[in-house]
Amino acid sequence: MFGALAMLLFLIGCSTQIEDVHKETDVVAVGNDVLYDCQGEKIHAIFDEKNGESFLELTFLDRGTDLKPIVFVGSEMENGSKYTSGNITFLVQKDKAVLAVEESGKSIKCTLLNTEVIVGEVGDDIPKEDCYVWFDGCNTCKKDANGKLQCTTQHCAPEIIQSERCLDADIRAECKRAGRIWEDGLHECMEDSSDMTETEER
Repeated sequence: MFGALAMLLFLIGCSTQIEDVHKETDVVAVGNDVLYDCQGEKIHAIFDEKNGESFLELTFLDRGTDLKPIVFVGSEMENGSKYTSGNITFLVQKDKAVLAVEESGKSIKCTLLNTEVIVGEVGDDIPKEDCYVWFDGCNTCKKDANGKLQCTTQHCAPEIIQSERCLDADIRAECKRAGRIWEDGLHECMEDSSDMTETEER
């Protein structure tokens, strides 16, 4: 009798513990500007309010800079919104401001990597006057024909930030690669018949 009662209490305790763990891994609070790792998938999440309406913006950092962020606006979050990517589904709820992640019907855990995501910025000018193209450790910047600074806008986690440097020498080196035509975003290079390269500034 005593053994059966002890076993029952043990099972109740286990079920409560499992339920608590499930709650912890089922829902992740979204900060204003944070980075998560959801089972190897790095996600930049911004939860904010604009013009009186809440919105959540998700950027998948491991899928290239060409992929546009997924944005959920307040009206979608109010009723619950889903975004499916492969076998992962992201659930958003406005009232709780949460990001719940499920994979193949099972909840997976998201880990908060940091409380602030670094976005490369160089201000209004390139730091070095004699540099045409500048890499700030995250993004690349150059001036257009009107002298206005143009920069890429990718998000970089702290662990992948590199050292700042001028890319002029790197670009010239790129144009010395023979055997193909390519464009590096600043120049278009091509191989001529004498195995020399011609560079046309764009």
